[in-house]
Order: sequence, then structure tokens, then C-alpha cells
Amino acid sequence: MINTKLIFVDGITGSGKSTTAHFICRQLNKNGIKAKWFYEIDQGNPFNFRPNKAVKTEEEHAKLYLADYTKQLEKLADEFLKDETVYIAESFLFQDVLNPLLYWDIDRDTVFNFYKDFIKAVAKLDPVVIHYYQSDVPSALKKNFQIRGDSWKANRLAAKEEFAYCKNRNLKGEEGYINFFQEMSDISLILFKTFD
Repeated sequence: MINTKLIFVDGITGSGKSTTAHFICRQLNKNGIKAKWFYEIDQGNPFNFRPNKAVKTEEEHAKLYLADYTKQLEKLADEFLKDETVYIAESFLFQDVLNPLLYWDIDRDTVFNFYKDFIKAVAKLDPVVIHYYQSDVPSALKKNFQIRGDSWKANRLAAKEEFAYCKNRNLKGEEGYINFFQEMSDISLILFKTFD
């Protein structure tokens, strides 16, 4: 077993993160290693950003996120060190952490600097990363649309159109959604290659 306290499982939507994270957790437990899986959409997920004050605008939220999220992670890492559990975090290295930065259309230099602090915050846990990289993002997303259905697709497409990333580029519908995830995938791969 790799000596780690934290396993990140990540990739774009529909890439198999939940299946893999759940499998790892079950296998560790079966082999006598205490493990806890944080499912991406769990309300009590400790990786979710929790602003320490009320925010009224997206701009305020973005500033607070950039300033405080890594501090939240440092405290979480200290908590994780207190026991023998291996923690498995699905979607909380790229998808759910990088997405807001793209939503707000934060410049790449700021994104890369943010991730330097992110990695420092969790380094004491000797994290391991499983990253599902899609070489053909449009095909992967279109397949996901077919699997999850028209109402899921419509909901997702409409939501992305409201983000600064799409508005600033006049991107709409499926084109905007695919463009957004292609950008996320490209940045994720660059980041992944820089990690130890």
C-alpha cells in the first residue's frame, strides 16, 4: 500500500470518479485499512468551501475563495493526521475546486498560484492522485449526455451559460459546455504534470 492519508480521484464529469473512489474505499476496508470516502455531492463533505462570512456577490465569493480555501484545507489536513484513516476525496482536486475559478474567469496565473498553495496545504498527508484524463473531451461529454438524459443535459447547459467564463466568450449551449470542460481538462493536465 502506498503510504498516504489522502487519495484524490478526479476527472471531468462522467469519467468514473465515483465508481473508482467507492471501489478503493471498499477494497481498503476489506484489507483492514480504515478508509472514508467523501462522495462529491454529500452536503457534509469537509472539502466543500465554507465562507467565514456572508457574501453578496460573485466577486466577493471569488475573493474569499482565493484567500481562504487553502486555509480551510490546512485545518482539514491537521484533522486528518489525528487518526489512522485513509481519506478518499472524489472531485476535490480539479473538478469541484477548479470549476469555480473557471466560472469566475480567473486568470491562469492566479489559478496556478492558487494550486501551489492548495498542494502545500495537503502535502503533509502525502496525497496520491488518480486523474482520469479524457483525450477527446467533446466525445466523452456527449456520451455522458446520452447516459444521463435530456433533462440533466438541459439543466447543465443552462447553468454554464450563466458563468462569467461563458458570458465573456459569448458561449452558449452545448458549445459553451464543451468549451468550458475542455479548458478545465487542459488546465487539470498541466497541473497534474506539475505535482509530485
